[in-house]
Amino acid sequence: RGTVILPADANVEITCTTDAGNMNCLGERSDGFRIQQSVSDTDPVYTGTIKLNVHVNTGNLEVSRG
Repeated sequence: RGTVILPADANVEITCTTDAGNMNCLGERSDGFRIQQSVSDTDPVYTGTIKLNVHVNTGNLEVSRG
C-alpha cells in the first residue's frame, strides 16, 4: 500500500502508476492492471509546484491533500 498526503496549499503535478491494484490519485479513481493517471491541480495564488511520480507494483495507491 502506498499513501502520499500533499499540502492543501500547494500546486501539484502528479503521475500515479500501478502494475496491478486500486488507485486514487487526487480523487481520480481506477483499478485494474498497468494503470497510469496524470493529475494537475494548480491555483495562481500558490507559489511553486510539487512535481511527483508515484508508483506501486501491486496493491493500493492513494494520493490526497492534507
